[in-house]
Amino acid sequence: MYPKRGDDYEQVTRDLHARMAELLEKAQREYPDVPRSDETWWQPAYLGGSAPTPEEAEKLDLEEAEARKAAHAEREATREAKEGGGS
Repeated sequence: MYPKRGDDYEQVTRDLHARMAELLEKAQREYPDVPRSDETWWQPAYLGGSAPTPEEAEKLDLEEAEARKAAHAEREATREAKEGGGS
């Protein structure tokens, strides 16, 4: 790729992402090793791995963020209760 001044950089970025995805796909498909029967590799399920789909990953990320937020709120409430009760 040879972007030039004045190019549509959003399109250049989309093209770059597409090319990178193609190369990753190629590397994964042509990788000479395969997991043993007792192994699971973190690669797409359609290649025999256990990685979540982008949609599943987004859901997992949201669930993790909510859990962290709840844990933070609980810690804050505990801290405030200790500070308020100790005065």
